[in-house]
Amino acid sequence: MFNRLSRPAPAKKPIRQRGLSLLEVIIATAILAGSGMVLFSIIGMGSKYAMRAEELTYAHHFAQSVLDEWQAAPSAIGTEQSGTIEEAPDWSYRIESQLLEDQSLCLVQVEISRSTPSRPNTTNGEPIYKLSRWVRVPLDSSNTKGNL
Repeated sequence: MFNRLSRPAPAKKPIRQRGLSLLEVIIATAILAGSGMVLFSIIGMGSKYAMRAEELTYAHHFAQSVLDEWQAAPSAIGTEQSGTIEEAPDWSYRIESQLLEDQSLCLVQVEISRSTPSRPNTTNGEPIYKLSRWVRVPLDSSNTKGNL
């Protein structure tokens, strides 16, 4: 007869782990935090470049408008003019025209600058946008440096 106490104990089944260990949670949180920081810095850079692109778009539009106005009623060749954009008083322009040596073409250059409250004296510094265009000089006024 067998004694119950003399019988060998049955082997224990391995216990399956339910859930995550503390180390796994800490590593996952660190990875998530690092990814979030990278994502927010990318979003910040994207918005900065979007504002810069919008500013350049406005500057191009204003430069093209100033050049079109100059072509509609050209001023004296070889002179420089400057002023502010009527629709946007914080934007300013400078337009310069130069006659080519053979006096058949004129180089017209428009520079656009912006003065903002945070940068009040930027109109004296580097322009935001420059636009250059070669314009044909009419034959009747090609031999003078006066008005076109």
